[in-house]
Amino acid sequence: MNRLTTFLGCILVIQVLPVGAWPSFFSWQDRYPLAPKKSTFTVMIDPAGDANNPGRVIDDTYERSLTMQFAEELQKQLEATSKKLRVVLSRFPGETVEPLQNVSFSNRLSVDLYLSIHFYEKKEGQPELYIYSLIYDPATDFIEKKSSDLSLLPYDQAYKVSLSTTKKYAALLHTVCSKTIRKYHAQCHSPIALPYKPLIGITAPALGLEIGIASKKQAKTLVPLVTQAIQTMVAS
Repeated sequence: MNRLTTFLGCILVIQVLPVGAWPSFFSWQDRYPLAPKKSTFTVMIDPAGDANNPGRVIDDTYERSLTMQFAEELQKQLEATSKKLRVVLSRFPGETVEPLQNVSFSNRLSVDLYLSIHFYEKKEGQPELYIYSLIYDPATDFIEKKSSDLSLLPYDQAYKVSLSTTKKYAALLHTVCSKTIRKYHAQCHSPIALPYKPLIGITAPALGLEIGIASKKQAKTLVPLVTQAIQTMVAS
């Protein structure tokens, strides 16, 4: 019986997490307990890129470096604002991210907000921010359907768990951005909902931020803005 139990347990792990992600699985458990206090608002920041994927070239710098700088500064500012905020980074410098690794840990940690950070290069001018959320069919996705807590949810339908909250957070971020355009010298576009690949599989409220900059010096410009927006989300 013990051997059978062990065997079934191994099958469960293989189904949930790719083999290549096992080392990261154990290191993540050591760094981040899987059961934070209910009073804690947990934010997972996913800086685009990894050791094998440098991303786009921006002002002679790879995107992965800029997203990491942004994520680390955002983590620092958020944790300085409130003890109730718990900030987790999806990767560390030099780490290789396996397929579905971020999805697995975001869902296991039951985070309250998932942010996917990306940069692209623009020719000139102020930084600009695009806010993305995941949706497939605007006509039917918001129709409430009765389901059991134990029902299985297809991977590409996981976003529906927090669809309304995601829409609310996107609107809050845009509102904060619109009210502080002059302060942060940035341009903010209205939220866009579309099949956004970086957010597939995430059950938590999830947003993708695409930030356009003319030089790498502008990379951290919008950190205070995003910090302020997340504070608004926590208070809402």
